[in-house]
Amino acid sequence: MKIILVLFITLMLTVSCYQGIILDEQGTPAGFINDTQRPSDGNVNDAQETDEGNVNGSQGAAGGNVNGAQGAAGGNVNNAQGATGGNVNGSQGAAGGNVNGAQGATGGNVNNAQGATGGNVNGAQGAAGGNVNGAQGAAGGNVNNAQGAAGGNVNGAQGAAGGNVNNAQGATGGNVNGAQGAAGGNVNNAQGTAGGNVNGAQSAAGGNVNGAQGAAGGNVNGAQGAAGGNVNNAQGAAGGNVNGAQGAAGGNVNGSQGVADKDGFVKGTQGSSEKRKWTFIIYMAADNDLESAAIADLNELEAVNYGAAPISILALLDRHNDYDMTNGNWSDTRLFEIKSDPNGLTSTIRSSRIDCLELGLSKNSETELNMADPFVLSRLIDFSKRVYPAENYALFIWGHGTGWRGGTNNNYLPEPVKAVAFDDTNKQYMSLPSFGRAVAGKGLSVIAFDTCFGALLEVAYQIRNSAELFIGSEGEIASTGWDYTALFNGFLSKEKLLISDLGSAIQNQFSKQYASQNKATISQIQLSRVNELFLRFNDFSGAVAKAITTEPAKNTVLNQIFKSVESYFFTSFPSDMYIDIFDFTEKISAIRGSITSDTTQQNAISDAADKLKAALALAIPSSWARDGTSRKMGVHVIPLRGNAIPASMHELAYIRGSMAIDKNAFVEDSQNWVPNSIPKNNSLLDKLFYWTYTL
Repeated sequence: MKIILVLFITLMLTVSCYQGIILDEQGTPAGFINDTQRPSDGNVNDAQETDEGNVNGSQGAAGGNVNGAQGAAGGNVNNAQGATGGNVNGSQGAAGGNVNGAQGATGGNVNNAQGATGGNVNGAQGAAGGNVNGAQGAAGGNVNNAQGAAGGNVNGAQGAAGGNVNNAQGATGGNVNGAQGAAGGNVNNAQGTAGGNVNGAQSAAGGNVNGAQGAAGGNVNGAQGAAGGNVNNAQGAAGGNVNGAQGAAGGNVNGSQGVADKDGFVKGTQGSSEKRKWTFIIYMAADNDLESAAIADLNELEAVNYGAAPISILALLDRHNDYDMTNGNWSDTRLFEIKSDPNGLTSTIRSSRIDCLELGLSKNSETELNMADPFVLSRLIDFSKRVYPAENYALFIWGHGTGWRGGTNNNYLPEPVKAVAFDDTNKQYMSLPSFGRAVAGKGLSVIAFDTCFGALLEVAYQIRNSAELFIGSEGEIASTGWDYTALFNGFLSKEKLLISDLGSAIQNQFSKQYASQNKATISQIQLSRVNELFLRFNDFSGAVAKAITTEPAKNTVLNQIFKSVESYFFTSFPSDMYIDIFDFTEKISAIRGSITSDTTQQNAISDAADKLKAALALAIPSSWARDGTSRKMGVHVIPLRGNAIPASMHELAYIRGSMAIDKNAFVEDSQNWVPNSIPKNNSLLDKLFYWTYTL
């Protein structure tokens, strides 16, 4: 990249005082020269102000020189100072431009700092032998805090035509050369530190270059944002180089990073301007008894030969202190970019640790995150989209899961009363409403739960507007979770890598892995169809509730639910009980004559059942169950104290109108299923558990 250093030669009029000679001191049309000073053999030469331009506080101290400071046409030069052998040469404020605080200290030089045509140069400083050369603010462009410190140089920082250069800094021998903001483009925080160089960072025509940094001998060369394109956080660290990162014609380059490995080689970059097909975000909440299973699944991810596949996989893994001692036995939270293990499936983590500014994670330090905190999940998604832009984003929630649970998570109660992302260190879990807020509006294509009790109407309804496809299981799955090697081998064998291809790959590997597990299920749920499904389930529940008018009718329905309808719950108690919606609908409709003798009510139940089953078919186009059934989705009935022994009441967070904080959306919106704080005739769970019948 060509770097144009524009050196503006100012008109020089010399002022000397304190054992010096005052030469050609000039103030014209109401211009003022205030506090012009040269102590300790320092020289102040040719300080000039014209057309109401001001030169204030120009000072040459301890052998430092201030040469040619000029304020013209309303431009101001304030506090230009050369101290301890430092030089300030040719600082000029012209046509309303300001030069403020230009300072050369301890042998540092500030040369040709110029504010022209309303452009400002603020705080340009050369300290400890560092040089600031040619900092220029022109045509309304600003150069703020350009600084050369400890032998570091800032050369040619320029803000032109309304473009800004902010905080360009060369420190500890690091150089910032040619940082330029032109035509409304901004260069912010370009920094060369510890011998690292930032060369030619340029933003033109409204493009921005933000946070370009060369650190510890790393170089950032030619980072350019043009025609509205942005270059953000381009970083060369530990001897790694980032060369020619460019965002052009509205394209963005975010977080490009060159990092040297232990052998001093840079193997690839992080992020790129070219969108990949998919970015996968795997949220591995393993700060609990699933720690060993998490590491095994990470190894399964590494066993895939990704080759040149247009995907990236990020895994945020939080470990526990006690359950697994392998891989260095670390117990903090680390973010990995998955890469293939050339040895196939092993027990050693080979993937690269990466930094994540949004989460405060550094690959070189230990940080413990609370995986139950929805802000951790939200910021991870934001980071993944910024640094790994893709056509599609898939979020996998990995770990324990208990389904519908809402409410606060201040009490770390036994497993059945949590929701997802159990964190033993912080003794918290993420409630379903919190999860819903974390993923809302993130532009995800797929949300998948590699957990127990994922494919539930309460869960799907909470996230119905947050993705296209939701994948999960109705009941328990093994602690080993999914087979990620088979999953991604299957997915990458597809030509177009569509959303439907991913759904099929997950379902296919699951059906093979769990072919012998009793009650194993997996479902692909079209979230755009979930609202209609919710309405039809509400109608069916209301039709059954209104038909139950006697104690015998209530007992008929309860016996069917507890003894016949397909149900899911933990094998240890207490546990929430879930029932399969399709099976429930068919079996309750089949006994409608035993519930009521009213043919109108019987017909209402039958019609509502048909519409509900049709809605299930649309919402769940594909599913698998070991028993061969389909359209698999569950819904919560009541907590159990023992096998077929219901609790005395529902949790407050599942009661509509209760004082429970942060109830999930299904509970808030349901009219005819969930119980109410004051029992209602149209609520099925009210009629089954809380209604008083007269003889």
